[in-house]
Amino acid sequence: MKKILLIIIGLTSGIIITEVFLRTPFYQINYQKSEGWWKWYWHTQRTNNSPTHLPEIYEFDPLLGWIPKKDTKAQLVDGTKVTINSEGFRAPDNYINQRKKNRIIAIGDSYTFGECADDEETYSYYLEKISEDTEVFNMGVHGYGLDQEYLKLKRALKYQPDMVIVGFYSDDVERVKYGFIDYQKPKFAFVGGKLTQVNQPLTDPKKYAGQFHLILSDILSMIYDKYYVNQEKVRSETNKIAMALLNEMQTAVVESGATMMLVNIPSYKELTSAGEANNPVYLSYCRKNSNLCLDPSEAINRYLQSQANPSTFFHCHYAKEIHQIIAGEIKKKRTELKKS
Repeated sequence: MKKILLIIIGLTSGIIITEVFLRTPFYQINYQKSEGWWKWYWHTQRTNNSPTHLPEIYEFDPLLGWIPKKDTKAQLVDGTKVTINSEGFRAPDNYINQRKKNRIIAIGDSYTFGECADDEETYSYYLEKISEDTEVFNMGVHGYGLDQEYLKLKRALKYQPDMVIVGFYSDDVERVKYGFIDYQKPKFAFVGGKLTQVNQPLTDPKKYAGQFHLILSDILSMIYDKYYVNQEKVRSETNKIAMALLNEMQTAVVESGATMMLVNIPSYKELTSAGEANNPVYLSYCRKNSNLCLDPSEAINRYLQSQANPSTFFHCHYAKEIHQIIAGEIKKKRTELKKS
């Protein structure tokens, strides 16, 4: 009995000492392909209880994890000027419910939002400027996966758009497999063959920060994910869920009387390697809905070929010139759809 007690004391002491060390800021881990890493990062690296790294413009939401703060004007550390209107989406001017002839909603992640781009430098803004009798609502949000975009879309349909643009960035698929990225986020799985959200409601970060949490469990989670999880099986399941989410989005948009356009948002790496969209989820969806898909990669590459230093247009997501090209390609595609 005494030996057992000593073993228990030894193990407990070891866990406490390890936990104290793991909570110090004197080490770094770089394995973002694990939910454990994101929890470790949130608990050890954050200086506040914000759900994102941009507390100036985002706040907690129990369904989506985080959403833009309404009525916010901010200049971020990179100098970017951001305005969030009274309805909670990015716009240089406040929302006035005076519907013009056409209305477009753009859903997506930070590329759609316009990371490192001012309010007047996003593809949503440029699209509105070059489109007659059309208003474009930029509802992109930093760090969103397709699951959050799907739920965001369901809310956004109350604005009765004629068209919904879904900015498809490859990482949006990867994010689907996590229930914690930046902070807690919605997670979907197939339950009884039906696509189901499995982690509602999400916890307010102020409350979550006060809950007991072992950093050691995050480290063990990273080790398990890296060395023991069948990543190919996880990737296959993630792609199936992402496809189901896209199909649900399309169904919701069609039922609302609008049209959905899936726009590939290529990274610089994708542009210089494949030269075109190569994400299997995007390609699979577009094989069935080719007339409703747009890949602006060719147009972007044409522009880059005329530039001496093309990489400078991607030092922080997109430079305004890339946003302008995407807006122009969307306008062309929209014109084609109207004719067909």
